[in-house]
Amino acid sequence: MNSNDFNGQRKALLIGSPYGGLQGVPNDVTAMETMLESRGFTIAKCCGHQATRDGIRSDWNSLIDSLDTNDTVVIYYSGHGALVEAPKTTADEKSPRPKHHQFLVPIDYDETTSDDFRGLLDVELTDLLRRTTDVTSNVTVIFDCCHSANIARDSVSSRNPRYKCLPRQMYNVASYIDGLKRDGYLQGNIEAEDNPHAVKICAADVHSLAWERKGTDGIQISIMTEILVREINDIRNQYSSWKTTMTKVREEVRREFHNQRPQVYGAHHRLYFSMEERRSTGFHVTLRGDYTILHAGRVAGVNVGDTYVIWPYGYGDSGTNLIGDARVYSVCGFEATLLVRWNSSMPSGGAFAYLQTPAPIPRWPIQFPGTLERFGRTIDQSNVLRPWLHNEERDPFLKCVYEGNDLILYTNEDVHIASMERSSNYFGGLLKAAEQLARAQHLLNLECNNEEERLSHDFRVSLSPRHNNSVSIPEGGEIYVKMENHGAHKIYVHVFYITATGLITELEKRSFGNRQSATLGENWMRKCGGIEITWPRGVPRTSPITEYIVFVITDQEVDLSILETSEAPLRNAKKPAELSRIRYDVVHENLRVLPAETIPSDASG
Repeated sequence: MNSNDFNGQRKALLIGSPYGGLQGVPNDVTAMETMLESRGFTIAKCCGHQATRDGIRSDWNSLIDSLDTNDTVVIYYSGHGALVEAPKTTADEKSPRPKHHQFLVPIDYDETTSDDFRGLLDVELTDLLRRTTDVTSNVTVIFDCCHSANIARDSVSSRNPRYKCLPRQMYNVASYIDGLKRDGYLQGNIEAEDNPHAVKICAADVHSLAWERKGTDGIQISIMTEILVREINDIRNQYSSWKTTMTKVREEVRREFHNQRPQVYGAHHRLYFSMEERRSTGFHVTLRGDYTILHAGRVAGVNVGDTYVIWPYGYGDSGTNLIGDARVYSVCGFEATLLVRWNSSMPSGGAFAYLQTPAPIPRWPIQFPGTLERFGRTIDQSNVLRPWLHNEERDPFLKCVYEGNDLILYTNEDVHIASMERSSNYFGGLLKAAEQLARAQHLLNLECNNEEERLSHDFRVSLSPRHNNSVSIPEGGEIYVKMENHGAHKIYVHVFYITATGLITELEKRSFGNRQSATLGENWMRKCGGIEITWPRGVPRTSPITEYIVFVITDQEVDLSILETSEAPLRNAKKPAELSRIRYDVVHENLRVLPAETIPSDASG
């Protein structure tokens, strides 16, 4: 564990708003309280009649005031969530302000007046969370509520629940937010975005329902809270990341309510309530009719012939409980079918598959001096690189050359991306840099070649350097990325930035409805401060470099975090189970980055 995990206190704020007669909220809070107390948390509660808008604000601010740098924090909310939007006017059409806001529904929401909105808006929550992580980065927030117009939590005592919708609300949101900022409730950039320093768990995505119903012991409780608490308490999951656990929670929830999709955002590789990370390289596996489905496909780099080992949740990729080994039989963009040799039956909630042996794929050629026999043997063992042959017609993808006392690694565009001393026998850094750039080619060359999978869309992108209209931008300059959905259907967009060295970072993931647009690096409260373009570490500032922005567009919400490399898977005569078909497309943009000055490299890697 990170030493910071032991030095501070553990504090939790549990918020329960039973607005609208929700019966499960007190039981949600009790379940979370019991679990957290067993893990050493001191609990503060804001529930029932205390869970007013001002009460929630006050208690969250009191929590912030009590924190120290090494404290561990949990904020939990159970209740309704909804959308609010301003009445439309002609002037609104060109306004950069958001068309609607998500909000939590405090117990006193019915006291809303024309000049006093009693919901807690997403911009307020963003600001509160930012001020929390300004003190300590070990923060987990859990929202067991719905985040869409179809807000739904069952309030009847029945195992077969009925959903209850809070209609979309209308309010002069812009004026209210201006007042919040004027009165000091909003203290910084309030663009509603993921906070990279916190783990954020949501019971449902922005267009699905969140449910409560009678649980396994007969009491009314939210399904996500019940399953999440159970998984955290399971000793087998003590070294699981939030991402791994939420994959299982999502599958368990969807078995009961197929239209609810719990999600985890932010620092999801962390272990429970810890700064320690465990980056899972596994993919979720489930049974669908007679098929064994790997929930990853061509976009994630899965290929026919790859072999996997399947383990239960919480066991990682080792132990004595191997479920089976498998080979990829067929693959599409986001799923693959497996042929499995079973050792035991598949658990009801699925399992995880870990790559054992990748299928042979074309490798990228690298040229190096003939005297480096040991380096050549290392390259021979790589899954993505191979030695370049002198009789090849095409140029090498990478080349290593001696320059003075150094061995320099160059791209095929003559960009210096790594180096080592000539006298050294350690090639690890050079190999890591070469493989990183080679692996980035998967995303750089990704496209949808299957007509049945290709998404028909009208998604438009424009890049705009802040000071001029040139396609080149100086180091330290700022760029804006405008994205617009001119199509009739909702789409999901993942935005990746790929440096000249092949480092991949996911800049953004968001949905776009019809005619919706967004600009990365800009919001309506703060017009300056685009995405700053920095120079990659280890690259001398001797010549311009080319970097890339890649947009993966889908018609369903997907998890593409596996693509990131930066720090921040016929028994009876009956109709076969339908295999899902996620349609997608990929758009690539590049920008030429000009060095600020010619100075020596400041680091390697």
